[in-house]
Amino acid sequence: MNTPVLRMGFLLRPGLSQEGEWGERIEERCSALGILVTKAGIDESLEARERVFRESDLVVVLGGDGTFLQAAVQAALCDVPLLGVNRGGLGFLTEFTREEFFLYLDSLAAGGYSLKERSLLDARVGERSLLALNDVVFTKESHLQMVRLRIVVNRREFCVVRADGLIVSSPTGSTAYNLSAGGPILEPEGRNIVITPICSHSLTLRPVVLAPGAEVEVEVLEGNLVSVNADGRNGISLLKGKRALVSESRHRLRVVTNPDRDYFALLREKLKWG
Repeated sequence: MNTPVLRMGFLLRPGLSQEGEWGERIEERCSALGILVTKAGIDESLEARERVFRESDLVVVLGGDGTFLQAAVQAALCDVPLLGVNRGGLGFLTEFTREEFFLYLDSLAAGGYSLKERSLLDARVGERSLLALNDVVFTKESHLQMVRLRIVVNRREFCVVRADGLIVSSPTGSTAYNLSAGGPILEPEGRNIVITPICSHSLTLRPVVLAPGAEVEVEVLEGNLVSVNADGRNGISLLKGKRALVSESRHRLRVVTNPDRDYFALLREKLKWG
């Protein structure tokens, strides 16, 4: 058993400020269960979103995977569990349908829900630090040339990559950009890190799965500017000769999982594996 949810926050994708009859049903059921509700749009001010986390035992994200990613880092920093209700497209991270979530409210109020932890990545570029649930991506800012990146793993020389870029992925992010670039799928509760080149100049340079606790240092050897992005946001330009260090963050994200859908069932459903 987990702590009963007495205060529930909602973060909504833009355009979902009104959920009509279903939204009214949710609020009525929460009221009947004695759950206090706080709401904000994911695109509202940082102060509004911080209030939702500060005043909640659990935060529900209404949207797609992009909305979930926007909330994930803040949830990890505040150590507040997230539950995703899919109102977007694919929905790898948002495991619940609207009706499944409505039926699960009683379990949340009673503390009868399941939590699993996801690792985050910490990317340090100079004095700046970026957190990512999915991936840290190094991409060329010029479309006219490849970049040349020196990769060091755990202070040991690994390889030099000539490519359009490089993906450093967490297990959760293994089904995102990493998968599109030919990388492997990892179970999301693991702590491994995947290095995947983007359109490598060498056909023999393949994705590599690193052991838990690995540190990946990326140095720009060639290329005017390389952009470093965490979950597709917070771009930092990395100049030739400069380095970034990516490792597992000390922060963890707690996620409420759907008891009727394990990870392999999720893969079958979302990737149409039959």
